Amino acid sequence: MRILFIIFIVIAFTSCDKQGDVQQVVTDSTCFKGKLVLFGLCGNAVVQVLDDRMDPSFYEKTWKDESTGIVYENVMGNANFCNFPGELKEGQEFYFRIDPPTSLPTDCVNCKALSPTPQTRQYIQICGSSRK
Repeated sequence: MRILFIIFIVIAFTSCDKQGDVQQVVTDSTCFKGKLVLFGLCGNAVVQVLDDRMDPSFYEKTWKDESTGIVYENVMGNANFCNFPGELKEGQEFYFRIDPPTSLPTDCVNCKALSPTPQTRQYIQICGSSRK
């Protein structure tokens, strides 16, 4: 029993991020690493995929923000804008998974002041985030 406890402790400490920059432990293999590159009006978010494991059909290889002229690589828009956390800041890295399409909550206000986002949008669910 003591051996199992020691093994558990060793695994727990070696599996954590040694720099301590992850706020929430991510154990789900369906979580991908990304970065919030734009957070616009009404919760419209543009996420850059930083994980090679994600199927490229889930994001756009390049996308140009016509309002600024900036070109982004490996990005997607967020389809469930009412559920995207407002505490994430532009430039912040986080872990997420892609959920199946769902209808937006009935209390979700559909804002007409949309910010530019890629045409490819996914239902993003946050798994954890990095401190910034």
